[in-house]
Amino acid sequence: MDEHSKKLSWLVALLSSAMAALSVLVYVFWRPFEGTRFGELILHAIPEALVVFCTFPVVYFAFTSRGIYLHESQKVNLDELAKAVASQVADLNSGSISYAPTPSPEHMKRIEAEVAKIGAAAVANNSGKHVVPHLGRKRDMLIVVDVQKDFFDGGKLPVVDTLSLLPLINDAIEKAEKEGALIVYAQDWHPPNHKSFKSEGGAWPPHCLEGSDGAKLHPDLKIPSSYETFHFGTDPSKEGYSPFENNDLVQLVCDENIGDVFVCGIATEYCVLATCIEAKRLGKTTAIIETLVRSAEPEKQAESLGLFDQHRIHRYKESPWA
Repeated sequence: MDEHSKKLSWLVALLSSAMAALSVLVYVFWRPFEGTRFGELILHAIPEALVVFCTFPVVYFAFTSRGIYLHESQKVNLDELAKAVASQVADLNSGSISYAPTPSPEHMKRIEAEVAKIGAAAVANNSGKHVVPHLGRKRDMLIVVDVQKDFFDGGKLPVVDTLSLLPLINDAIEKAEKEGALIVYAQDWHPPNHKSFKSEGGAWPPHCLEGSDGAKLHPDLKIPSSYETFHFGTDPSKEGYSPFENNDLVQLVCDENIGDVFVCGIATEYCVLATCIEAKRLGKTTAIIETLVRSAEPEKQAESLGLFDQHRIHRYKESPWA
């Protein structure tokens, strides 16, 4: 209680006492009585004084609770409080502060459903405007790189032991989604004359040609309710190792609501490494998940992982989501 409120409380108490005393005096000196004055006082005056003493504070606080004030300064103080609350609400709506009360489980389900709709709409319209719904905290991002049919057995550029990768990545996607992480799929999407192809003087056979069956995500790869997909390697004059060649992904990873970036997929020493380097360059704490990657040259896996240490990229043995 502030100083002004204390003074006001004392004033109410004094007024109540004065009214009670006045009622006693009026009764004693002006009202006709029978018997002894003291007996009449006990039987009538004191009960009436108690009623007055108790009634006055009750009426006072009933008035003030409904916005009727006995002192104008009270109204001023509450007006200032209302202005402060309105300012906080405006800040919350504008996103300049991130505090929000903990919602009920039912409300969280509605929020998650709306988030899923936003994510699906962003992918469907392919407008290049990717929205990161704000959940009251920064969200992890899991980038799944090149888990496409051409990199599996029977594809144009198969990598060893990729089938065993699918259940591990699927488990990580499921857990990451439950923790609110944003799932991003990065896909090779090359034109026929891409410079990385042997026919154009590059090192690789043609693979993941734009729109081809081999460029599709593996059919057994888990696709959550909310996700983003980015194509890269679309410029025939660029190497096409980093999905951050796609400027939409650059904008998304730089969103203030995105926290740490985790990378998995194919292949460790090429597109996975390039993805990690670029994410770190954009200012994000970045990590590779070692059990969720496969190398083009498995016998050089240890050497490949050493490249991540050189670039000061974190290495997680397992998925960080419980």
